[in-house]
Amino acid sequence: MDLYEATAILKAVKAFEDIDGRDEAHAKAEAAEELAAGIRTFVEDAAELGGFYTDLMCSVGEGDEVGIGADDPYADFQVGRFRIHLVHEGERYGANKSLVYGDSVSHSYPNIGEHENDCQKYGHGLPLVEFYDMGRDFFLPEGQLVTSYYLSTLLGMDKYDTDIAEMSSLCLQGDIPAWTISGDDLKTVAERLHAVRDAYEFDPPTSTLSALERNCKTASRETAGSPDAALDFRDEL
Repeated sequence: MDLYEATAILKAVKAFEDIDGRDEAHAKAEAAEELAAGIRTFVEDAAELGGFYTDLMCSVGEGDEVGIGADDPYADFQVGRFRIHLVHEGERYGANKSLVYGDSVSHSYPNIGEHENDCQKYGHGLPLVEFYDMGRDFFLPEGQLVTSYYLSTLLGMDKYDTDIAEMSSLCLQGDIPAWTISGDDLKTVAERLHAVRDAYEFDPPTSTLSALERNCKTASRETAGSPDAALDFRDEL
């Protein structure tokens, strides 16, 4: 909690305390509603930082949407303030869906500027994992894109990677503490992502992006130039 948030809550408390008399029932109700909203925000923020937001919501009967698609390993799911979305080979991704997973531009010598299949070359054929912050109304319903990782990176499949199941926390962006997943929420993410890898071995998904659409996207990018420049979402906070 920062000074601004603390001041807002305390003002709501004072507004509630300053109302007297039976004729002020309506005003008292409005003040109580504002106070309750401030307390809820404080508790939920503390739960997110503590890594127990998901369990908290379930314990108060508000966790119905958490774990949607648990029977489908490829479905989006949410833990705490974050929605986790899988991008399969051939599908669009990124802040404005301008990129295609499996059709990227190389930045490595001697193939700089050439198209390459990053899904197969770097991602071991597994999906890309996008993390969206669902905590700000301005970006709903999809949420604010925070970052993305190769699933293989999160599962520790490369030489210098660490399996997410062995991490104490996953920092999505170092300079924004709220963009960290830890505790039971991190355990849930690890379990779901391992389930995705297992499902890929037996029933890999079929891309919903047609070959024609991929070809049109490639031609468009070659004409207009690469849209791979990263967007800095810190300006949105």
